[in-house]
Amino acid sequence: AFDFLDPDVRDEALLKLALSDYGDSPAQRSDAAARRHGFVVAEAVLRLKGFDLKERPEFERAVMQVVADMRGTSTYVRLVDKFSIADEYPNLLGMAQLEPDDPRSVEATRVLLGKGRLELLETGLKDEEPQRVAGTVRSLGNSLDPAAVKLLIPVIRDQNRSSAVRREAVRALARSRPGALRLV
Repeated sequence: AFDFLDPDVRDEALLKLALSDYGDSPAQRSDAAARRHGFVVAEAVLRLKGFDLKERPEFERAVMQVVADMRGTSTYVRLVDKFSIADEYPNLLGMAQLEPDDPRSVEATRVLLGKGRLELLETGLKDEEPQRVAGTVRSLGNSLDPAAVKLLIPVIRDQNRSSAVRREAVRALARSRPGALRLV
């Protein structure tokens, strides 16, 4: 129903919804009520159009609390993307590394690629933990994003990398048309 309201009226209603505590403190809520409240707040915040935290710093604390409460979920990834919360980008990389086949992790990788955070992804490719490197490679491949190709080609060419990681990089490249063309 918010989609049919005047934009100014809609945004004010969404802000009130997002920032309302419904008369109880977070400590008084049951787990189910807390999850429901978090969901409502997150959805209200995500529906705000053209909302910039820098222009409305009075709402930053509330939005950051929602982000913290939603960490690890698809809503979390959408919030980090919408508000370009750079401090949360390493957490997106962590999600991608730990569960590279999970749709949330694939979206997290796409957000990092879309925000141009190639240096952070390169850091993930140089991680000391081989499983995290493999997770980064796999999540890049699962993203199907052409920008992943330039990150994966050096992995294949690096003779110092394990053969398992290099094979994973080949599989990752083969998943997308631009990557497959580079392999041929």
